[in-house]
Amino acid sequence: MNIAQVASLLCSSGLEPAAIERIEADFAAASDAGFQGNDGAAARQAIGAGQVAIRLGIARKALLTAAAPTYASEARVQEINRTLAQGSMLDAVGILARLVAAGHAGREWTVSAPVAPKVGSTSAPSSLPKVDALTNICRHHREHERFYVQDRTAVAADLHREANKLKVVAEAWLGKPPAQLDPEVDYTSPLYAPIGCTDLNELNAIAMVGVLFMEGEQEPIEIKVLKARLTALSVAWRRAGEWLAVKMEAAWDRESAMYQPTLIDVAHQRYNTIVTNWRGSRERLLAARTLEMALRVLESIPFEPQRIRADRRALGLRLQEAAAILSAAAQLVARTASDLADNDFDWTDCIRHLEPQTSISERARTP
Repeated sequence: MNIAQVASLLCSSGLEPAAIERIEADFAAASDAGFQGNDGAAARQAIGAGQVAIRLGIARKALLTAAAPTYASEARVQEINRTLAQGSMLDAVGILARLVAAGHAGREWTVSAPVAPKVGSTSAPSSLPKVDALTNICRHHREHERFYVQDRTAVAADLHREANKLKVVAEAWLGKPPAQLDPEVDYTSPLYAPIGCTDLNELNAIAMVGVLFMEGEQEPIEIKVLKARLTALSVAWRRAGEWLAVKMEAAWDRESAMYQPTLIDVAHQRYNTIVTNWRGSRERLLAARTLEMALRVLESIPFEPQRIRADRRALGLRLQEAAAILSAAAQLVARTASDLADNDFDWTDCIRHLEPQTSISERARTP
């Protein structure tokens, strides 16, 4: 089925967890396939398909929780989880809309055979966390996330700048006339090695982008630094994403303590924060894979002046695609930062509701 048909299916009522898991697996596979590509369009498809799969995973978890025997008579709990599922499904449809806008409207998604849902833990923990512990988590993690909203926004802006640098360089390669090198000059000599490459540099932009190609040098140091930085970021993001994904699985079950009568008024807000971080943990992995994709393309480009000149147009186009992939990564990170900022309101609501309960608990322990 194409994107429009998938979106229609996700908007339909009564979709069962097993059916959701089947579609989730299809989009995860499409994301994996996209990451094998070498251009910006493949990166956007890989990210978009991965984001849909993430949201379907959340919807499936919420529906399984709503259907758990523990909550068979808990109408409010069922309502909260069905609302979480619906919100995630609608969010997935929104991402599909972006894929349509990007030109993937006719993309066909193969639907595999149904598979059994991964049930996991969907019941309340045997020992409910104390209210003061829940309050502590809300207070500390709200502040921690305020840092990461700033950090991710700054990293996204930095990645956009790096992508724009590559775009400027690529346009110079594609648009500049061939250099007229003086045959009497030995460019390998230390005397003349620093001479700038007139056909590979955009002179008026060097002060902004920093990348300088010199006749007697090999790959510019700025390109080497960029590759090293992208490598470090991708490794760090993989580790952070995997760590946070495990934490969110645990939080989903632990925070079912919010379903007790005195706390359920803000249970939805608390689960909103879990959903945001569930998405964010897995989107961090998508971002890491996108950087790895950009690195793969960059590593395929020989940045030595003479080798660039041997196939300047093809390499210029390839550099443009590396820049487009980096832009896609930057856009993804910026969106996760924006989503994370939404948590601040939910954390604050939870703290305001929990603090009076915490005071009661503390007074009860006072001798």
